[in-house]
Amino acid sequence: MNKEALKNSINKYCKVKYGKSLGEAKDYEIFNALSLALLEEVVDDWSETKALYNQEKKAYYLSAE
Repeated sequence: MNKEALKNSINKYCKVKYGKSLGEAKDYEIFNALSLALLEEVVDDWSETKALYNQEKKAYYLSAE
């Protein structure tokens, strides 16, 4: 994701969630929009990784010390 795409995504979330443009939004609204934009970017990889880990065998260690 490049700088312009990130800025457009933040602007989109500000409009959708708060009904404001990026210039009108408060700091916490911009931060929230940024977190949603980043989440949108990584959520597919995150889900694939979680599914991959669930396929593997797991070993557990129990100590009776």
